[in-house]
Amino acid sequence: MCSRVGQQLNLVVLMTMLVLLVSACGKESYHKQVPAPDYWPTQGWKSATPEKQGMSSNELLKILDYIHDKQLNMHSLLIIRHGYVVLDAAFYPYPAHTKHDVASVTKTVTATLIGQAIDRGLFKSIDQPVYELLGDKQPLWDTDKKPVSLKHLVTMSSGLDCGYKQGEVELMGMITTDDWLSDILMLPMKQQPGKNFAYCSGNTHLLSALLQVASGVTANAFANKYLFTPLGIDDVLWPEDPQGITRGWGDLRLRPKDMAKIGFLHLHSGQWNGRQILSQQWITQATTPQVTVEKRKLYYGYSWWLHNEGALKLYAARGRGGQRIAVWPDQDMVIVTTGGGVESDQLITFIVNAIKSSNAIAEDPSAYEQLQRKILAATGTPEPTIASALPTGNIPHQLYALENNPLQLTQFDLILEPNNARLKVLVDSKSYDFPVGLRGVYRMTSDGPNHSTVGLKGKWIDNNIFSIDYHEIDGINHFTINAGFSKDKVQLEFVDPTGYYNFKVNGYPR
Repeated sequence: MCSRVGQQLNLVVLMTMLVLLVSACGKESYHKQVPAPDYWPTQGWKSATPEKQGMSSNELLKILDYIHDKQLNMHSLLIIRHGYVVLDAAFYPYPAHTKHDVASVTKTVTATLIGQAIDRGLFKSIDQPVYELLGDKQPLWDTDKKPVSLKHLVTMSSGLDCGYKQGEVELMGMITTDDWLSDILMLPMKQQPGKNFAYCSGNTHLLSALLQVASGVTANAFANKYLFTPLGIDDVLWPEDPQGITRGWGDLRLRPKDMAKIGFLHLHSGQWNGRQILSQQWITQATTPQVTVEKRKLYYGYSWWLHNEGALKLYAARGRGGQRIAVWPDQDMVIVTTGGGVESDQLITFIVNAIKSSNAIAEDPSAYEQLQRKILAATGTPEPTIASALPTGNIPHQLYALENNPLQLTQFDLILEPNNARLKVLVDSKSYDFPVGLRGVYRMTSDGPNHSTVGLKGKWIDNNIFSIDYHEIDGINHFTINAGFSKDKVQLEFVDPTGYYNFKVNGYPR
């Protein structure tokens, strides 16, 4: 009897150990040590042929062909291996090396600043309760929220009633208020903190506010001193909310090669040219699975998305529209993409196929020359086409008042002439006058929303529908706007490749 009980107990102990082992394996950091680089890219990146870094120019050509053939909304693609740029492509109409809206990649930058603040003793630890840091805002933080910590915010597991509905409803509501922080603090609790993942931009904006309280300066100023300047990043735009708090959740603008520096810092365990810019302990924890993202079958760390598919084990900062900083330690690689509505993850198979060795392989001058030609061609303006014929009958020229819609457009006016077109709109009480190209080439203006350069082109797709391609060149939004005219109204159909703004709205003559 005792022997049988002992056997059962041993079995229980064994099973418990196995469960703990499996759990521990699932919680391993996605970060690993890589060799020290030959140089630090503070003053700029050095380039090499793909073959010198163990990659195939011929295989990389297939990426450019795929982007062209599928007409992907890519803005840029940057691949760095062993510290050397092996592919640096920009795609029309995006001008190479221009600051780009990185969308929710911003969240990863904000989380990195929290790590630096902990390193510097400005916070006690990642487990410090938010309540202790709120100062005169404490009355807005209800008693049931007291267990919420910095860790819960940075892992999107705060339990606040935010991020459970499609389309980031709470973010859209927050940015229409005069006090974004108060709006976040007054969100009710939905679940116990730390229990489930719910993607809430308010969490990260709150982190920015807490960093400002702890450091006495905005997150942008903190980043300039402790992150951007040490890495040689000097061309940054990071707006504030109405209360002067840096937008911790989004709208940061960086050049792609500066995005890569942030990835390179993490790849090298927080070290940069002899300095420890960010602690290795933080990076290890930031790239360890902290919460499961059930819908996407991914893990989430400290605002890093963790991908593990077979031999592919990497961590990435991700933003809407195709903004990515991917760090792949096993291949000593950083991959950066920007876009106007593309799932850039689909390119990873081509990159995997291009990797042939950890060391240099035989040069392929012909393929490399062809690769450079295609990179150059990708940036070029296409040849103008013949403008689509004007419709029979009267050309609509009428100011329309629009119904309520997600983009807060209130007025619409399309002015058409045989060789010229202009789109005039009123957005949230601000007027815009956009030139529209009619020959398959974007006409540009630097006076776009959110500090964007905007390009538009258009054509008639039938006798009553004029289709406009609206493209924020250094931003995320890239809409097809189909304007259907009838005798007494216009119907605007917005098609958004990011899936964020797909809707129809009617307009009536004023």
